[in-house]
Amino acid sequence: MYDSNQTSILLDDQTKIQRTEILVRLYGLGFNLIPMNGKKPCIEWKAYQTQRVAVAEIKEWMRGSFPAKDGKNLWKAKILNFALLTGAAPWSASNPGTVAIDSDDDEADDVARRHFPPTPMMQVTGSGGVHRVYRRPRVEDIPYIGNRQKTWIGGRQYNLDVRGDGGYIMAPGSIHPATSQLYREEVPWTLDLLMQCPVYDPGWLICEHAGRPTSRRTTVVVSASIDATDHDDLISVVEVSAAERERQARIYLEAVPGTQEGTGADRSCTALTMRLLYGFALPADTVLEMLAEWGQKTDQLDASGGWWPWTEDEISRKIEWCLTHVYGGEVGDRLHACRDLGELEANVDDIVVPFDDHLIHHAAKSVDVVISPKDQLDTAAQFFQSEFDGKTLVHHHGCWYRWTGQRYELFSDDDIRARTWKWLAKCRWSKPCGKNKRRLERYQPNRPAVTSVLDALKAVANHTSAVEPPCWLESADLPDPTNVIAFANGLLDVQEYLAGSVTLLDHTPNWFSCNCLPHGFDQNAVCPRWLEFLDQVFDGDQERVKALQQWFGYNLVSDNRQHKLALLIGPPRSGKGTTMAVMSELLGKHNVASSSLASLGGRFGLEPLVGKLAALIDEGHLGKYSDTSLVLERLKAISGGSEQAVDRKGLAALPSVALKVRFTIAVNELPRLSDSSAAMRSRLLVLPYFNTYEGKEDFDLVDRLLAEIPGITNWALEGVRLLKDAGRFKNPAAGDKILRDFVYLSSPVQAFLDECCEVGDGKEVRRNDLQLAWHRWCDDNGHMRGSVADFGKKLRAAVPRIDDERRRVHSGRERWHTGLGLTSDALADIARARNGA
Repeated sequence: MYDSNQTSILLDDQTKIQRTEILVRLYGLGFNLIPMNGKKPCIEWKAYQTQRVAVAEIKEWMRGSFPAKDGKNLWKAKILNFALLTGAAPWSASNPGTVAIDSDDDEADDVARRHFPPTPMMQVTGSGGVHRVYRRPRVEDIPYIGNRQKTWIGGRQYNLDVRGDGGYIMAPGSIHPATSQLYREEVPWTLDLLMQCPVYDPGWLICEHAGRPTSRRTTVVVSASIDATDHDDLISVVEVSAAERERQARIYLEAVPGTQEGTGADRSCTALTMRLLYGFALPADTVLEMLAEWGQKTDQLDASGGWWPWTEDEISRKIEWCLTHVYGGEVGDRLHACRDLGELEANVDDIVVPFDDHLIHHAAKSVDVVISPKDQLDTAAQFFQSEFDGKTLVHHHGCWYRWTGQRYELFSDDDIRARTWKWLAKCRWSKPCGKNKRRLERYQPNRPAVTSVLDALKAVANHTSAVEPPCWLESADLPDPTNVIAFANGLLDVQEYLAGSVTLLDHTPNWFSCNCLPHGFDQNAVCPRWLEFLDQVFDGDQERVKALQQWFGYNLVSDNRQHKLALLIGPPRSGKGTTMAVMSELLGKHNVASSSLASLGGRFGLEPLVGKLAALIDEGHLGKYSDTSLVLERLKAISGGSEQAVDRKGLAALPSVALKVRFTIAVNELPRLSDSSAAMRSRLLVLPYFNTYEGKEDFDLVDRLLAEIPGITNWALEGVRLLKDAGRFKNPAAGDKILRDFVYLSSPVQAFLDECCEVGDGKEVRRNDLQLAWHRWCDDNGHMRGSVADFGKKLRAAVPRIDDERRRVHSGRERWHTGLGLTSDALADIARARNGA
């Protein structure tokens, strides 16, 4: 239908068909319809107040192209809508005509409901307002029903409009240009529905200005909608209410006489328009309404003294011209004084001035920012200051971070780009407009300009990659970052806390960290249910409770110098999941990465770990195609504090990042990881859960425990103290056998050495004997023997100090290992094997 070449609002085919059907139906009811570009008429339409719109004209208008004022060219409507003419319908024998009540907001709609009777013909506007349609009284009874924009009741103005003779409303199916929403009829409008509508009575609501004399020839309707975004920004800083501004302006305007052709009428009207727009700081639409009334005064004369009113089109063009020029006074300077009542100050040169350089500062006082489009670095600095207070945005490792008031969070490229577009669209720039003259104009950003500003912003907000969070961006006499914990109510200095002094620092963007606990610090909070839970699942084993307490505290601080990871192992329903749930809530879900061992071995497996305090892994299964060696390598490297290269999806890789994340792995059975050197033995903190509560689950337990998070936090902080006093983690005795089993499972060579070998100076063994003992052990324990070279490589990984040497014997030369020997039982076993026993 009438969607024209509009590019920003996409309509589906069904909506287009519905809009066309509405248009055809309304025309068939005897309504006159005129084309609109958004909410502005596309044609000179006054003649259609008395004559019928032809079908051929409707069809032509639906093409969306209209003749320009020069009569030679065509222009395209961006949002092609149609409006329905209100008032009398002399062209129709069946349509009595309409009067519409337009309420733009809830307050106006409340007034409408109180003063106007219900009507079945209504529509919801694209801006959320309501149109109520009534039948027009017979022309013989009421010859003229005027239009009113805004309604004054009890000294207060409401956004309630009356559309009568010479007016119009947007037709159902139209699209609001600002909201892109459709105008929707509550029920389809028909002639029968119109005949059920009450007949409009002007006495239903008497406006306070209704008693003013109105020329019988006035047919003005304020129909234009002027783009005055810049002007709205200028007048928004005026503290006097909009209603009071309009009241004073009306008092002023009533005393302003009309103009006469040949005596500077055009200049006088221009000066008056500037006074209303800027001196009284009125919105453009209000000025249009007031000047439309003023322009119909009987003392608007032509050169011969005949009545020559100002047309709406002339006034609209006058306002549009004034909006592009600078007012010579201060915005709002006509308020209160009204000292020029009785005479129109017609010297337009004192009112409208060119925008010279010396006026830039004056004009810029009421606008957002004046930029220099060619100086992207300065523009970026202004954007940084305006939108981020010069300190709440950080560019680090190729990523944007925005401070939320408690912590920094990732700010996507799309988000920062969108914000840059919007900010630049509010800016002004000084445009040359003649010799030695300039004026401020709204800046119109484009893709290259936005990209250039963003590139410059990286320099403005950049912090070197050599600095890793958490850290102070501007260091002074501040706590060591590894001793700072961010709570919802402030920053806790752990060192001072352990010394007996609780000091909470205020949140500040100077603290660059993506981590903040989601709860406040409460020094007096306790956690009796949590302690009872641990006593139950650990069978009163305080060694395991203490180890878990230290581990919780270790995860609170950004210090991974202990080079540990925790392994929670036990049967299903043994308490491991509950422990993990409490830990996740304690640290905050945004501070925790939920992962699996298999995903840790993927190309982008490290990306979710960046900026996290902990990684909680509750899936220890490694699939057939998992890279177990890479998983093991990453576990050892990250827990050991080694920097990692991090591949990121859609972003440049981070070449060297020190991940502060601590791994907590909860499994039902030991994961199978190949670790020839048995290095994981020194990294693991094993916490076994022996009991199972399957069939006896307390499904409300987690909720009760989470209610004690502030107390559990204090318990974990005490764990920090215990760990610092001890100096290192100590594996509970209950986990010794599990740790040994893990080592044997991940490193069969290490198990062989423990069972069959002796390591030390003075020990030696022939390589053939050692190889035979290894084969015997593998056969007995169900392991693959592997090649001689593979066994030798794993042997050296487990015992780096062994050496090889060749020795001469009567039959030739033999290879021996020194620093390693076989036990007497192993020697006896290989002797029996050689003898065929």
